[in-house]
Amino acid sequence: RMAPTRLVALRQRETQARRWATTASSNSETAASSYSEVSRETSRLMEEVERRVIGSGELAAWECRVADLEAESASEGFWESGDAARGKLSELTTARRAVERTQGWLAALADAESALEAWREATDESEKQFFAEEAAASVASVRRGLEEYEIERTMRGPYDRHDCRLEIHAGAGGL
Repeated sequence: RMAPTRLVALRQRETQARRWATTASSNSETAASSYSEVSRETSRLMEEVERRVIGSGELAAWECRVADLEAESASEGFWESGDAARGKLSELTTARRAVERTQGWLAALADAESALEAWREATDESEKQFFAEEAAASVASVRRGLEEYEIERTMRGPYDRHDCRLEIHAGAGGL
């Protein structure tokens, strides 16, 4: 499970990204400071994606699973057992989404790096503001995706896909 302090830290970084976009071009000193903050956050997120998903081998495993399931679904007799086929197709969809999600994060981080470069080279304040907003939006998008991924990773147990019921019974000494 994700620790409450980790959730607070993630929310603070998201708030910081929103501030970068709005304060980036207020003056050149603030813009330089915001630029370096967004640049550091982009690098940190790239390292996090590399470490959590690519370096851990999860991306390669998902890509292999997609290839295996696609080959299996194309074989003769795949639909003879309808329930098993539906289960395999559901697994294929999940694996494809995981691959596409990771590729989307990498593309968003590449976009953020491009926006940072354009931000640095821009001479007009409106251009700087535009590129600051683009970079901050890409960073925030990846951050949200990684937060969701972290929650998803904690919910991979054998029973986590099942529904649950929670009952709270008030007793003596309530508020």
